[in-house]
Amino acid sequence: QAGSSWRSIPLVANDSYLRPLIVAEPNHNWQDLRRALHRRDDWSVQHRVVELLPEVAENHSDSVELLLTEALPPCDPEVRYEAVESLGRLGERAKPAVPALIAIMKKAEHSEGLTRRAAEALAKIDPQALIQAADDEYWTAGFQAAQGLANLGKKAEFALPYLMQELRSPRNRSDPDRAAYLGAAIYQINPRDGFDEVAELLHEPEETRIAAIEALGGMAPRAKEA
Repeated sequence: QAGSSWRSIPLVANDSYLRPLIVAEPNHNWQDLRRALHRRDDWSVQHRVVELLPEVAENHSDSVELLLTEALPPCDPEVRYEAVESLGRLGERAKPAVPALIAIMKKAEHSEGLTRRAAEALAKIDPQALIQAADDEYWTAGFQAAQGLANLGKKAEFALPYLMQELRSPRNRSDPDRAAYLGAAIYQINPRDGFDEVAELLHEPEETRIAAIEALGGMAPRAKEA
């Protein structure tokens, strides 16, 4: 089926048509794939193309470009969700997507589900980028970035200085929940030392003490689970 026009493909996300175009000879079919990602008569075709693109990423870096330029902006949210998850499956090969994923996290109009998927993708592509994504006034971006770091466990120890620094941020004054999720992330990354380090903040000025108390409260459910 290589070289077939998308106009002749049935309006069904059928692998017998899609997989040969994507996997067999993708270099010959990028324009067809782009046209497929712009189809509006059948979102299932778009969805399946985006799902299959990571299979050719090892030899064809253009798949990252396709996911970025064609699949992230469509009207259908499910296609965008799948594009973000596919970028995560590409791992480090999707580093060109990092700015776009950070931008997704920082847009308040995006759903919590999309923000969470973007954080999960960044954790697989470039965990350091989660710090940049977390440094935002948008509550959901900070929460999902902290959760993404927490899910990495000890692999996210590089983020502990940033998380501890953020417990001293004036932003915690108006948002005590922020200190709580920062504390939970610190505990998940380093349960042995995280509690003690946050407890040390109880000796600092009142604003930081209050944040420390909220952070220790955020750690409590994690400590019970352990």
